[in-house]
Amino acid sequence: MQKWPDDFLVRMQSLLGAEYPAFLQGLSTQAPVSIRLNPAKPIKKFEGEQKVVWCETGRYLSHRPSFTFDPLFHAGTYYVQEASSMFLESVFYQCFPEKKALRVLDLCAAPGGKSTHLISLLAEGSLLVSNELISSRNKVLRQNIVKWGSPNVIVTQNETEDFLSLTGYFDLVVVDAPCSGEGLFRRDPDAAEEWSVDAVKHCSTRQGKILEDAFKLLRPGGVLIYSTCTFEEAENENQTRTLIKNDSAEMISLTTSFPGLVKTEYGIRFYPHRISGEGFFISAIRRTEGEEFVLKKAKPSKAPLIYKELLKSFLVMAESFTAIQKDEVIFAIPNHILALFQFMEKRFYIRQAGIRIGEMKGSSLQPAHELALSSSLRSDISAYSFSLEDAIRYLRCDAVLCPGTKKGWTLAAFDNFPLGWMKVLDGRVNNYFPNEMRVLKEYHPEKD
Repeated sequence: MQKWPDDFLVRMQSLLGAEYPAFLQGLSTQAPVSIRLNPAKPIKKFEGEQKVVWCETGRYLSHRPSFTFDPLFHAGTYYVQEASSMFLESVFYQCFPEKKALRVLDLCAAPGGKSTHLISLLAEGSLLVSNELISSRNKVLRQNIVKWGSPNVIVTQNETEDFLSLTGYFDLVVVDAPCSGEGLFRRDPDAAEEWSVDAVKHCSTRQGKILEDAFKLLRPGGVLIYSTCTFEEAENENQTRTLIKNDSAEMISLTTSFPGLVKTEYGIRFYPHRISGEGFFISAIRRTEGEEFVLKKAKPSKAPLIYKELLKSFLVMAESFTAIQKDEVIFAIPNHILALFQFMEKRFYIRQAGIRIGEMKGSSLQPAHELALSSSLRSDISAYSFSLEDAIRYLRCDAVLCPGTKKGWTLAAFDNFPLGWMKVLDGRVNNYFPNEMRVLKEYHPEKD
């Protein structure tokens, strides 16, 4: 039986009182498995599964399948995400009931659950800056953003204070802050071993500094959504309480009709003994006044005109993109995020933006993996749909065959969803699935 830190148990007993025994029992049960579907890549696979009531695209699974060996997972048709954190959707619609284009920053974004969710919620014409400072986590974030397929994202790797050059710019800043992780103890026992009272103090100090800077980034009327996966009041309500002491900060009273959620004066709490999900806290604060930052208009692209034709050959509505050339690499930047991209590229460490189209090799283009998974890719691009076993071979970077396919670049697909690129040559097929993303485990169908 899992042993929890003594100091943690004392604090939870003080917090929960009569509910403490039920909480302990909840921690000892198996964590539910949940996913969130990608509306831009609709599938029928999970139609019969139970719905997560506060998220239109959230589903509980009756058992945990092998996601590694599901090509639809690699195609970005769904994201494996803890159900409680999907409540972001309810908070978003309470804060922004009207469908309009928004400028959004996800400040602590890895591994990408909040960012991919926001992509699905945002109206046409919106933009998202998705930031993660830690390099290894930023890599995972980029991979998940790519799989989700939206071109309207800029991924950065910066400190929070670096964003102060965009003070007063964003309609929404989401801070899913680094925390003591108590809400994940059931799912990740290692988090319990790393927990300490000092860790809680360290996290709360760090969170306060992040929130102080994040609030400044809001334009007047903008909203800060703050969340953690911990039960600690010092990391939750106390942070919100401190922030609203600012004269231009206004608490947004969130409502919920969902049973089991605990509404406090400063946010909403989730407990594993009350709902089918993990520990979670979320709150929302509006900036009532301040100066708005206005970007200069975008400058025309210096890329050769021939690249405009290149975009037309690959992208739907190619005219809504601007071709950008960096060394030999071609990018397609949506026109409505071009001004922000141009402002940020000399001030921020941009890891990804728009759609990476590919790299020029002499006079020909080697198409990028990001292009293959983009929801803006034209549907008439040559593609070969694999069986499950062959799709897994492709994802393992093994040799594959696609008989009857013309020579040249072809999409590898499963159930008509692209997985990546192949180049068909005389007598062989070159597999261009990214080596760093390949499936390493051996596939044994009888055990799957």
